[in-house]
Amino acid sequence: MFLISALLCLVIVLVFCCFYIFSGYGYLVKWYSGLNDCFYRNQYWSAEFFTPGIKSDGNMYCSIGAAIAVAVVLFLLKRIRTSWAKEKTITITGNADNVIPIILCCATAICLWIWGNKMAMPAYDEVFSAQNAAGIHPFQCVSYYMLPNNHLLFNLLNGLFFSLIRR
Repeated sequence: MFLISALLCLVIVLVFCCFYIFSGYGYLVKWYSGLNDCFYRNQYWSAEFFTPGIKSDGNMYCSIGAAIAVAVVLFLLKRIRTSWAKEKTITITGNADNVIPIILCCATAICLWIWGNKMAMPAYDEVFSAQNAAGIHPFQCVSYYMLPNNHLLFNLLNGLFFSLIRR
């Protein structure tokens, strides 16, 4: 199952790399702005952040990424064929003695997180991130590094979580 999940992720990477490489600069600017045109400094984005030179560099990185993805996909396909031929079964066993320590560890982490949030007020970068990054399209959230110390994963999770709550 892990190999199939990894294969699916690599195919998604390969599709995105091909989309990026074979799309022109103008099309990518329109597509990206079309996701949500109300993002931080959007009027300067195509002139100062995503320039034709950056697109050219992106083509190079996507070509390298696509080559690596193809190599790993071929390796995984070979690995899947050989593992299915052998028909190995993997069993995962659990021990009931581990449940209580895991619950205690998670409860301690949650309590410490709540305590830390009550003790420390949000700093400038957290407020900026919440206002300018959490509400935009998820792809824009993780791909547009608008200011240093912008918490990309936190912004993505924050935006996804609160968009689910609003529905």
